[in-house]
Amino acid sequence: MYKIVFSKNFVYKHRRNQLHYVYNMLRELQPGTEINVHTKEQTFYNVAFLALDHQTKKVSILTDRFYKDGNNLTTLDCSDITSIDIPVDSLVAASNERSSDDEDE
Repeated sequence: MYKIVFSKNFVYKHRRNQLHYVYNMLRELQPGTEINVHTKEQTFYNVAFLALDHQTKKVSILTDRFYKDGNNLTTLDCSDITSIDIPVDSLVAASNERSSDDEDE
């Protein structure tokens, strides 16, 4: 039997890296992009990304109107988000923007 011990610094560093990754993904999204947002408490499927407030690090999403209690504006703190599912075309568009920016330099 193995005993695995995590130091608090390791867990803190992992969480900080995860938060940085989520924040960078949200920063690259265009308003209106449909995403899935996972938090500790629940998952928001097929929500429309509206905006990211860079000062407060809060994200605004609009739930899908076809769900029960849908079409509601929800604001989440970025630190509450554990993961995000993004459509492939959004990732391709973001990478194309980066490559065109690199070519301009």
